[in-house]
Amino acid sequence: MANVFPSNAFASLEQPPPEEGGAPVGDTVRLLFKKMLDHQEAKGLEKYGTPLKTHNGRDPLIDALGELVDAFQYLVQGIMEKERSSCIREDRVLLDMCCHCSALKEGKCDGEKQ
Repeated sequence: MANVFPSNAFASLEQPPPEEGGAPVGDTVRLLFKKMLDHQEAKGLEKYGTPLKTHNGRDPLIDALGELVDAFQYLVQGIMEKERSSCIREDRVLLDMCCHCSALKEGKCDGEKQ
């Protein structure tokens, strides 16, 4: 299987310190999290007939790992879908990753950075 990202794609993940300005996100996160939690609980009740409980016969670590894999796939999907707009940014990590994804899709990728 070909490597989707070049070997140095994550080499520049260090970020500069945050700049002043903008709005705090904590209150929005709390509101959004509560709404999403309520939605997920309702989906669980509808699907399983019970809220999530401890000692339910499932391994929560395996369930969480599966959810993390799904989340990672959604992140990669987002990068791939936004690759044209991301490639024009000066973000080297996204630039390297998305341009490599283009080469992969075009069949011009051997697992190394193009």
